[in-house]
Amino acid sequence: MIYQVDYSGADTITLSANDVFLHTTGTASARVEVSGSGALIRTVKLAQISGMGTLAISIAAGTASDAAGNQAQPQDQARHTR
Repeated sequence: MIYQVDYSGADTITLSANDVFLHTTGTASARVEVSGSGALIRTVKLAQISGMGTLAISIAAGTASDAAGNQAQPQDQARHTR
């Protein structure tokens, strides 16, 4: 499962796997991976998915900023049920 995270107006992106919170129900599990470079897009991949239930991610605040020092707000992402 892959999520594209767009940072419009960002000058610096610091998003890492530690900033992505995995929410699960049932026996569902996955490993979070983050890739990408530059100041626009990062890709969050849920790898090694197993079990049955719901997977969802949320992203911590402060994972990007602009030249004025404005920080990215926390974000919730869509859920996926297996």
